[in-house]
Amino acid sequence: ATADFRCPGWEGTITNAGSGYTDGEYTGVTAFNVPAQTFAVTVITNPGASPPDNVFVIDGSTQAAINMTEGNTYRFDQSDASNVGHTLIAGREDGGTLSQDIVTVVNGTAGSAGAWTDIVVRPGTAGETADYVCQNHANMGASITIAAGAAGNYGDGLTLDAVVEGGVFTSI
Repeated sequence: ATADFRCPGWEGTITNAGSGYTDGEYTGVTAFNVPAQTFAVTVITNPGASPPDNVFVIDGSTQAAINMTEGNTYRFDQSDASNVGHTLIAGREDGGTLSQDIVTVVNGTAGSAGAWTDIVVRPGTAGETADYVCQNHANMGASITIAAGAAGNYGDGLTLDAVVEGGVFTSI
């Protein structure tokens, strides 16, 4: 049995063998930020001059420049089969060092159902230089502009403890 849960600012999944949930406490459940925005990602053959052979398409726009606000999380849905072998991450296409305050969280395998990448942009990163890039191939992505603004959900590595009583989550 699998249960997806969402509480203010966080979401996660608990898996239990069988068809139900045993009452008790589930510890160390990985939780993820609820994203400020989710982008649909596909990969197409480069419509311009190669290299690269392939490029990312974000919400229907080829190699779209993306705007982000510091203190937020952005999700890139990579469940489309065209993403196989092209895990999207935050990086620097020019080879420069990426700020430690811009974090990539990969969930699943690109091109598989439910696969996504979160880019977590912590406060204090406005004006930083970043790109979304392919983990395996150069020049597939484009720039990310980070602006100051209202913080939402950010952070990474959160684990929660959940209590189930009578088949229902009673506390997280």
